[in-house]
Amino acid sequence: MPSGKLDTEPTPKGSYWVTRNTTDGVLANTVEIWVARPERMRFDDGDVMWMGSLSKIDEESAWYDEWTLARCLKECRVLPDTDREVIRVGA
Repeated sequence: MPSGKLDTEPTPKGSYWVTRNTTDGVLANTVEIWVARPERMRFDDGDVMWMGSLSKIDEESAWYDEWTLARCLKECRVLPDTDREVIRVGA
């Protein structure tokens, strides 16, 4: 999962998904890029995190990279406005 580095990988080939998390009631100022559709997890404290499918955890690594909002707008031309959206980009 996130390593603290932003914008480190090239844009994925084919389809990919874009999400945003909420921590302590605040929408993240970064997005996460996924090469397999993630699942939304809401925790008891209200935080929301997107995670790779637990049923596919051994088959593939779904998480790809963490991007700044600026890079997301530049690369995707869309941006999740809430932690409820998962946006598919590409073919």
